[in-house]
Amino acid sequence: MITFAELVPTARRKAVPPEVLPEFNRVLHPNRVPRGRSTHHRRVGPEHKRLVAAGIVLDVTEREVEAHGEVHHLTPKECRLLEVLMEHAGQTLTREFLMREVWETTFTGDMRTLEVHISWLRAKIEVDRSNPTMIQTVRKVGYRFVGPGEGE
Repeated sequence: MITFAELVPTARRKAVPPEVLPEFNRVLHPNRVPRGRSTHHRRVGPEHKRLVAAGIVLDVTEREVEAHGEVHHLTPKECRLLEVLMEHAGQTLTREFLMREVWETTFTGDMRTLEVHISWLRAKIEVDRSNPTMIQTVRKVGYRFVGPGEGE
C-alpha cells in the first residue's frame, strides 16, 4: 500500500507512473467513486433516490426525469435544481435559496445562470414551455414547482 507521503514526490514530478495511478487517485481522493459504465449500473439499494410529484418522476441517482411519457437525461445542476424544487413542491422558493442550495453560493448579483437552468428544465418537463404550468415564476421572488390543477 502506498502512503500519502510516498505520493507527494511523485505528484511534484507531475508524472505518475501508470502502475501507481489507481492507488495515487485513491489516496488523494478517498471519497471519489470511480466513473464508468460498470460502476454506473451497480448503484442500487438504499442510496437510489427517486422523487415523484405532479406526474414527474425524477431519478436522482441516474439523473433522469420522466415527464409526459418521455425520459430526459439531466445535467448535475439541472438534476439538483429539479430535486430541490420537487422536495419543496407547492412552496415559493427564492432565487437566493435556490442559488445557495444548487450552486452552493451566496452570490446573487447575476441570476442568469438560474434562469437559464429553469428554462432548460421547462423544455424537458413542460408540455408548453412558453406557458409553464409545473415550474412557475413568482415575480420578483423566485420559483415554485406545482402539480397540474394546483394553480397559483
